[in-house]
Amino acid sequence: MVMLFVGRSGIVGDETSATNAVEYLVTLPPDRQFARKSCISSKRGYESMLDNFIAKNIDFDRAILVKDKDDRPMMFVDVRYYQTFSSEDLTIYHLEDYQQGSFLMFVNLKQIRIYQSGNYQPVIILKTEEILSFYAPNYQKHPVISQDYLVSLVDSWLSDISYHWKSQNPPFETQINEVGLTSLLEKGFVERIWECD
Repeated sequence: MVMLFVGRSGIVGDETSATNAVEYLVTLPPDRQFARKSCISSKRGYESMLDNFIAKNIDFDRAILVKDKDDRPMMFVDVRYYQTFSSEDLTIYHLEDYQQGSFLMFVNLKQIRIYQSGNYQPVIILKTEEILSFYAPNYQKHPVISQDYLVSLVDSWLSDISYHWKSQNPPFETQINEVGLTSLLEKGFVERIWECD
């Protein structure tokens, strides 16, 4: 196991320079067992290095706020575009810090997990590709999928459920209706909290 300090935009350095970063325990593949110092000595190529790590734990960090038609917070959404955060066994901490709304959503490249407030087990898990490919059919063929791009695709899906701007039947609308989310999204507003640096 190797300790890295990773922010939303990648490896930020060691503990002395990790302002606003989160400490992650990551598992290195056998062929990548090099010292931590060499991992963080240069930021050039850190994105490709991160693809070789798998985070086991992560803190919830909102990127999108969804408000209902009365302008009240009803869902916070955390979006992570690195493969590092794509484990299906990823444990998410600090969900309890975002209980102002009825739902929480966590999005990575493989899964979209939806949580009801006060419940730390997802009430539904959806496949990210099946949803987002509806709005950008070839998005996974891009050589680099940026945080901003993934946030935009999630925004498109949620806005489609709210206003049906693209389809009368957005992906998985029926399934999320079964947990009570669709009615809250109707005529709601999506606000982006995360912005490109």
